[in-house]
Amino acid sequence: MKIIEFSEKLKPLIEDAILEHGTEPENNYYYFRNNEEERTRHHVFDFENDGIILANHDSRDNSWIIFPSGFIGDKNKVNEMLTSFCNHCLQKSKIVGLELKEELFLGFKDELKHDKTGLKIREVEWEQRWPIIKLNEFNENLEGSKYYELRKIKSSIEKNHKVLITDARKSKKEDLNGLVDSWENSRKSDDDPISHEYRQLIKTEFEGTEFSDVFLADGKPIGIVSGWKVPNSNSFYLAIVLHNYTIRNFGEFMYIETLKKLKKLGFDECNLGGSDEKLYAFKKKFLPSGSFKTVYCNVVKE
Repeated sequence: MKIIEFSEKLKPLIEDAILEHGTEPENNYYYFRNNEEERTRHHVFDFENDGIILANHDSRDNSWIIFPSGFIGDKNKVNEMLTSFCNHCLQKSKIVGLELKEELFLGFKDELKHDKTGLKIREVEWEQRWPIIKLNEFNENLEGSKYYELRKIKSSIEKNHKVLITDARKSKKEDLNGLVDSWENSRKSDDDPISHEYRQLIKTEFEGTEFSDVFLADGKPIGIVSGWKVPNSNSFYLAIVLHNYTIRNFGEFMYIETLKKLKKLGFDECNLGGSDEKLYAFKKKFLPSGSFKTVYCNVVKE
């Protein structure tokens, strides 16, 4: 196992691992790069042919956290790789944070029942559910009683506002940063906004995304949608859906138009992203056919 501090030189290593082992929505080199903050440093744990683990180190308290979808390797070696990762980090740290897909979490939890190095999952901090839309089941005309609410929202917005969708890469950066400011100041969720990632995407003209759209209402930019293809699949990950809340139910409108676009582009599925209970309840409006769960837990050494 080699531990390498992140730099742009690692792009081939990370992208090769994603090409061979990547199956998760956040397996995207640019997503990893854009989430590094000034107070933390990304690292790559290289297990050579078995894959890699992407992690974040905070020097202030010497803590380590595995990056979202940060295990990118041979599923048969996941417990071995996670054990090596945790044992290394806990040489100097008191705790390691892991965010894992539920089946990987449960497998690792079971593995630690027999672990002789003293690793133990202390607690589960939170869980997220990731709804999936099968696009061949999504009716782009919103026909039928099950789409009544969405049909009413779409009709109302189109009746009262002139909406235009444009390429975010061609928009003025100051306008988009102003939109992120407005979104950040208006949101009511309890979680911390990740605006640094969005601003980095704007700075790099949305490098690494399949497409990035700006929604304008009455001539003013009020929403951004962006994402990319999930590796080794025909599924699309909606990484960003944000708006400034100036028009009621505009979030629903953005999802409707984006699902229509993805279906037209030929994608099989759309992953609507990780969601707490409140956000998952909102996303159920779009009638997901299924979902999966991710778990965030803390690992200690006793």
